[in-house]
This record gives sequence, C-alpha cells and structure tokens, in this order.
Amino acid sequence: KLKVIAADHGKTIPQLAIAWVLANESVSVALAGSVTPAEATENIGGDWEMSAEIKKEIDDLVLSEGSGVGTSGMAIAT
Repeated sequence: KLKVIAADHGKTIPQLAIAWVLANESVSVALAGSVTPAEATENIGGDWEMSAEIKKEIDDLVLSEGSGVGTSGMAIAT
C-alpha cells in the first residue's frame, strides 16, 4: 500500500517515510541513516512537503495495520 502511495507521487518508500515523519507537527528533524552514497542521495529526496491528505492516508494505514517489524528486524510501534 505504501509502495503505491510513494509511486503515485514519484517517491521511494524511504522518501515517503522521511516526509511523513517531517509532516508531524511535533517533529522538527528526521534522522535517516544510510550505508551507501546512493542511499544518502535517496534520503535527500525525502525533503518534500507532504500534503495533509497524503499524511492522513498514511496515518490511517498505520492505525489500521498496527505495529510490525521493519526490514532491519526492529519492532515498529504504533
């Protein structure tokens, strides 16, 4: 579902995630790690202003899907 949202806006999943974090009023900075220069370049693409409509769509998706485990194996809490 997130892949579709990201693709609809010409973004990757990491770029969508960074923009979503930054779209939260209580957040002033997003710390994004990268292993390769290509990942760092991709992360820079997360610096775009997400509309309230897209944010709500992702918020609703996160709430409906609950928590899970990311690709790193770390738990994702909601």
